[in-house]
Amino acid sequence: MEPEEETEQTLNYDFNYNLVLCKSLMNKLSLPQERQLATDWLLKLSTCGTTMDEMRLRNMFAYLLLLSLQDGQLRPPFDSAAPAAPLPALEHLLPSVAYESGDDFGDASGLSGGYSHREQSYDDADGSGAGAGPTRRACDYSPDGGEFFASQPVPRCGAFCYLAVVARQDQ
Repeated sequence: MEPEEETEQTLNYDFNYNLVLCKSLMNKLSLPQERQLATDWLLKLSTCGTTMDEMRLRNMFAYLLLLSLQDGQLRPPFDSAAPAAPLPALEHLLPSVAYESGDDFGDASGLSGGYSHREQSYDDADGSGAGAGPTRRACDYSPDGGEFFASQPVPRCGAFCYLAVVARQDQ
């Protein structure tokens, strides 16, 4: 699969995808004050992003908020009120250890730009690097050569169900 060019549309799609996930994970926060902080951050992020750089930064914040919500606790910078000014550079808000090693927010690849759900390799679903995972085998049998399959988000854990109904012509 060719790397996808980053456009305004793809950045907005990625943000909306993470926004939906964040909203669904809000109930993992135990305190109403935490839920309010997370809601305020989502509102702030929803109003950001007029240039491509601002959209990338907004998406990175949304991804990190999503990781924080998955753990059920707000981590810096989300444990305090969202800034009224435009979003500052991300590395100034995160603890230096988290930014450099990724210890506090998942793996380091997530901090270096891995905020898109579509960046997982579809050829390597088993994580071995061999390129012959279950997703690749499913694409081999697909009538469209895997075009539809490649455009779908693939969960990192869990199941992905693909059903194709094809009518064959009588000979």
